[in-house]
Amino acid sequence: MTDSPYLTAPEAAAYLRYASVRALYKAVAELHIPCRRRGGKTFLFRKDELDRWLAGESALRIQRRVS
Repeated sequence: MTDSPYLTAPEAAAYLRYASVRALYKAVAELHIPCRRRGGKTFLFRKDELDRWLAGESALRIQRRVS
């Protein structure tokens, strides 16, 4: 990876441990994973936004278990 704050779809899929880029795209649509579109079909993901999204998802799961 480079020093860029952005991850490509394959990099983001690996970072989030999705089985494929296709699975990541499905999750983007269903789970509202934060991303940006560059051009028509290219998606870019900011690592810091993914980290915050993951932290929010984890907090929500913990809250649901406690309730």
